[in-house]
Amino acid sequence: MGEEYFSTARFSYLSGWNDQITLTKRPYTISDLINVFSAAGLWIETALEPQLSEDARRRYPHKQAWMNKYLGILIFKLRTHSGQ
Repeated sequence: MGEEYFSTARFSYLSGWNDQITLTKRPYTISDLINVFSAAGLWIETALEPQLSEDARRRYPHKQAWMNKYLGILIFKLRTHSGQ
Protein backbone atom coordinates (compact mmCIF):
# COMPACT_ATOMS: atom_id res chain seq x y z
CA MET A 1 0.00 0.00 0.00
CA GLY A 2 2.85 2.41 0.76
CA GLU A 3 4.34 2.08 -2.72
CA GLU A 4 0.98 2.82 -4.32
CA TYR A 5 0.35 5.78 -2.02
CA PHE A 6 3.66 7.43 -2.96
CA SER A 7 3.54 6.53 -6.67
CA THR A 8 3.35 9.46 -9.08
CA ALA A 9 2.64 7.30 -12.16
CA ARG A 10 -0.63 7.94 -13.96
CA PHE A 11 -3.06 5.04 -14.02
CA SER A 12 -6.30 4.27 -15.80
CA TYR A 13 -9.33 2.22 -14.81
CA LEU A 14 -12.88 1.67 -16.00
CA SER A 15 -15.50 3.63 -14.18
CA GLY A 16 -17.40 1.36 -11.81
CA TRP A 17 -20.61 3.19 -12.65
CA ASN A 18 -20.27 3.37 -16.45
CA ASP A 19 -18.14 0.78 -18.26
CA GLN A 20 -18.00 3.05 -21.33
CA ILE A 21 -15.81 5.54 -19.45
CA THR A 22 -12.10 5.09 -18.67
CA LEU A 23 -10.69 7.36 -15.98
CA THR A 24 -7.02 8.36 -15.92
CA LYS A 25 -5.41 10.17 -13.03
CA ARG A 26 -2.20 10.88 -11.25
CA PRO A 27 -2.35 10.03 -7.58
CA TYR A 28 -1.57 12.67 -4.97
CA THR A 29 -0.53 12.28 -1.37
CA ILE A 30 -2.34 14.28 1.29
CA SER A 31 0.75 16.46 1.72
CA ASP A 32 0.79 17.14 -2.06
CA LEU A 33 -2.77 18.45 -1.84
CA ILE A 34 -2.19 20.54 1.28
CA ASN A 35 0.91 22.11 -0.28
CA VAL A 36 -0.99 22.98 -3.48
CA PHE A 37 -3.80 24.57 -1.46
CA SER A 38 -1.31 26.54 0.65
CA ALA A 39 0.62 27.76 -2.41
CA ALA A 40 -2.70 29.02 -3.81
CA GLY A 41 -3.37 31.01 -0.63
CA LEU A 42 -6.05 28.64 0.67
CA TRP A 43 -6.60 26.83 3.96
CA ILE A 44 -8.73 23.79 4.66
CA GLU A 45 -11.88 24.69 6.55
CA THR A 46 -13.19 21.11 6.57
CA ALA A 47 -12.35 17.75 5.06
CA LEU A 48 -14.83 14.93 4.45
CA GLU A 49 -14.39 11.28 3.51
CA PRO A 50 -17.73 10.32 1.95
CA GLN A 51 -19.32 6.96 2.63
CA LEU A 52 -22.58 5.45 1.49
CA SER A 53 -25.37 5.12 4.03
CA GLU A 54 -26.32 1.61 5.14
CA ASP A 55 -29.41 1.78 2.94
CA ALA A 56 -27.38 2.88 -0.09
CA ARG A 57 -24.81 0.11 0.56
CA ARG A 58 -27.58 -2.49 0.41
CA ARG A 59 -29.26 -0.93 -2.64
CA TYR A 60 -26.03 -0.30 -4.59
CA PRO A 61 -23.48 -2.96 -3.61
CA HIS A 62 -21.48 -2.30 -6.82
CA LYS A 63 -20.97 1.33 -5.75
CA GLN A 64 -19.83 0.20 -2.31
CA ALA A 65 -17.42 -2.28 -3.90
CA TRP A 66 -16.00 0.55 -6.05
CA MET A 67 -15.56 2.79 -3.01
CA ASN A 68 -13.87 -0.07 -1.15
CA LYS A 69 -11.46 -0.60 -4.02
CA TYR A 70 -10.63 3.08 -4.62
CA LEU A 71 -10.06 4.16 -1.04
CA GLY A 72 -9.07 7.75 -0.56
CA ILE A 73 -11.94 9.92 -1.77
CA LEU A 74 -11.60 13.24 0.03
CA ILE A 75 -13.66 16.42 -0.25
CA PHE A 76 -12.12 19.67 0.98
CA LYS A 77 -13.91 22.92 1.74
CA LEU A 78 -11.30 25.62 1.18
CA ARG A 79 -11.15 29.30 2.20
CA THR A 80 -8.76 32.06 1.33
CA HIS A 81 -6.32 33.14 4.01
CA SER A 82 -7.59 36.32 5.68
CA GLY A 83 -5.86 39.43 4.37
CA GLN A 84 -5.51 38.09 0.82
